[in-house]
Amino acid sequence: MRELNKLVTRAQNGDIDAFNVLVIRFQDMALRCAYSFLKDFQLSQDAAQEAFVRAFKSLHSLRSPDAFVAWFRCIVFSRCNRITRRNHLDPVALDDEVLQSPIQNPLDQLEVREREVLISRAIQALPAEECQITTLFYFGEYSHSEIADFLDIPTYTVNNRLRKARKSLKKWLILLHKDIPNRNRLSANKFR
Repeated sequence: MRELNKLVTRAQNGDIDAFNVLVIRFQDMALRCAYSFLKDFQLSQDAAQEAFVRAFKSLHSLRSPDAFVAWFRCIVFSRCNRITRRNHLDPVALDDEVLQSPIQNPLDQLEVREREVLISRAIQALPAEECQITTLFYFGEYSHSEIADFLDIPTYTVNNRLRKARKSLKKWLILLHKDIPNRNRLSANKFR
């Protein structure tokens, strides 16, 4: 934490290299948080970029370097809110380019793509706090403590929200599995 405070102080004093280190350190987390809010990768990139520009321009107004993470998080969310108000977004599925798979068989590719889209929709259907933490944990691969620091919540809250999200996703996957016929069951092929 002391290292972060030193970086923030240096950036406040006009050190561009220090601000670049802050960007590198927080760019993935800003993007993942924006994506959990906006559900659109390109808009999330825009929100994260705008947040860094805004942070750079108003870094002098930050009174305490200790507050940088919470302050920056608020900027990210305000950029997301602004974009949402401007675009009136509807949740969208992931693009085909994002869901490409190394599997060569077109039928296998289609099944993998359908599964990924369904899982993405299930995560997007979670309450906002659970969706955000699930996205940061599984797609951003951040630790519970990193997520807690960035969102300014206790680690046990991250644990609880992640546990609740897993429980909801498990129920959803069980229901999904019941609706999809299992082609590999012997009993399904018995009378063909």
